[in-house]
Amino acid sequence: MEHVIPAEEFLEKIGYALKARTDPDFMIINRTDAFTAVEGDMDEAIRRGNGLEDLGVDMVMPRGVRQREDLDTTVRASPMCRCW
Repeated sequence: MEHVIPAEEFLEKIGYALKARTDPDFMIINRTDAFTAVEGDMDEAIRRGNGLEDLGVDMVMPRGVRQREDLDTTVRASPMCRCW
């Protein structure tokens, strides 16, 4: 099973990466495991995805979305989320 760091710490670390970016063509794509982690859930993955979008990442990938309903919910709630 996976564990995720607290959301505030997670967003802070990604914020540092965004501030350090010097090339506008360098994409920052972030994955969140909150959907599948211990004590994680879809709502937490969406909160993190929206926080990442607010920071300015280029794409968010919520890991572990396997059912069509979950995919639809995630993308509606956080348009930056794209699942593969």
